[in-house]
Amino acid sequence: MKVELLKLSLLGILTIPCIHASPLDLFLGLPSGTLNLTFDSTNGAALRMNLGNNAGDTLSFRWAHKATDYVPFSDPSWFVVNGGLNALASTNDFGVEVGDYGFTGWQSTNVILNSDNAIFAIGASNTGDTLYNSFVGVDQILLNGSPVFNGGFELGDLSGFATAGDVNVIQDTSIGGCCLTGTTDTILPFAGDFFALIQSFGMEAEGDIELGGAPDNPIVPVINVNPDTGVPEWVFPTIFSGAWTDPPFVYGFNYLLTGGFASSINFPTGPAWSQFAGLNLTSPDCAGIGGTFGNGVGDQTGFDFAAAGCDSVAQWTISTLSPIFDAGDPAGFPLQILLDTGTASLTMTNVTPSAVPEPSSMLLLGAGIGILGLVRARRSRS
Repeated sequence: MKVELLKLSLLGILTIPCIHASPLDLFLGLPSGTLNLTFDSTNGAALRMNLGNNAGDTLSFRWAHKATDYVPFSDPSWFVVNGGLNALASTNDFGVEVGDYGFTGWQSTNVILNSDNAIFAIGASNTGDTLYNSFVGVDQILLNGSPVFNGGFELGDLSGFATAGDVNVIQDTSIGGCCLTGTTDTILPFAGDFFALIQSFGMEAEGDIELGGAPDNPIVPVINVNPDTGVPEWVFPTIFSGAWTDPPFVYGFNYLLTGGFASSINFPTGPAWSQFAGLNLTSPDCAGIGGTFGNGVGDQTGFDFAAAGCDSVAQWTISTLSPIFDAGDPAGFPLQILLDTGTASLTMTNVTPSAVPEPSSMLLLGAGIGILGLVRARRSRS
């Protein structure tokens, strides 16, 4: 029944309700609700990397899907490249159909890339519930036949990749099905000593998450006055990878992440943010950041820490030479932050602590500011 409704919806016969972006959609760079609408996904996990390729290059990778669930719960694995979501395998309905508790063994996929510096991601998700996770192993990620950095995972870790949810580098594993004996399969590395194993657990793939999905609807902070300095801090207790965050902007802000690292950041573009031009970006965790940033001629609109070889960026500063926005306006300067983890906490302090909001501005800023809540709508099996 679920599959037929999906087909009818895509044909425009049924009205599709508004589905906001899940954290996993945002991590993958997919339009709002893509995973939920395509696969009826509830939760999942993925790894992602910037390939540093040229348009026309060939991407290839090895993968192995193991289902621990049964039909009709498809629990698919999938990959994202060239801006699109593509099925790899499932118990039924999508890609290679393995049936109840099935296993594909190692498979190969080849794709011609249609743009420079493409983003490649691979993952797995649950369908209709959060029980009996599916798994996908990945190994030997190649460009034009040559391994990409750590594409064989022979460093024994996830260097070069951003992750969301349950992703680990391992040497081998045995995975059993949920309900019957004789459904255990062992996954060994395709080549070398290691491979990455993704389990469909740990990251929301449905839900009703609106805040943070766009620069004009960002997550806004709670003000916390530091007891030692008396200076206000702008605190985001939880942000998800790909979220737009928005504190007030004065001369600039120091950013500090805990519980994760930034893989890249993006500045807002378009007429609404034309005043943010010629900004400076520095980080004690990433040397050699050059040029200016923002929305002006010659500015860079983002910076990829991972592509610059900076794998553990938890601190950075964005600043300008003069105050360019009212510190009491909570919709002043959105910044998109992509993480190497699914979520993290963010604290921001003013570059010039003496230039703090006046009491009236602080009252306005504090009024009505919410903290992001992940609303989990769980469906039970009958």
